[in-house]
Amino acid sequence: MASPAVDVATFLAANLAGLSSGVNLFVGQPRESPAGIPPDAAFVVPVGGPTPVRSSGETSEFRVALVNVFVRNQDWKGGWDLAQSVLDAFNGLGGVPAGYADADARQSAPADFGQDDKGRSLFSVTARLRWNQAT
Repeated sequence: MASPAVDVATFLAANLAGLSSGVNLFVGQPRESPAGIPPDAAFVVPVGGPTPVRSSGETSEFRVALVNVFVRNQDWKGGWDLAQSVLDAFNGLGGVPAGYADADARQSAPADFGQDDKGRSLFSVTARLRWNQAT
């Protein structure tokens, strides 16, 4: 069974220099540094998707999931560059996460969410993943 957020984190760790799962790349909502998370980090958050499509008599269904990748950085340019690299990875420059038919970014540039209460810049990229799931 697919786990889109975990699969995206694995894909990004394998394709983007500077991101390492469990070091500065995490699955789940952005969290604070006291949890052992550095101030410059990326977070992969599943956000759902449309109802699966199943054809009569088929033993699988076509699924679509959306995943947000939040990039937090003390330096605006460093955060923007990493968020742009995430976007590029989904737009054909990094391939497709294993087990998926397709993946793409749902925007042409990262979304800038301004700064958090500690002055760190926050960006987001939304990725769409598509796959066939056995029923």
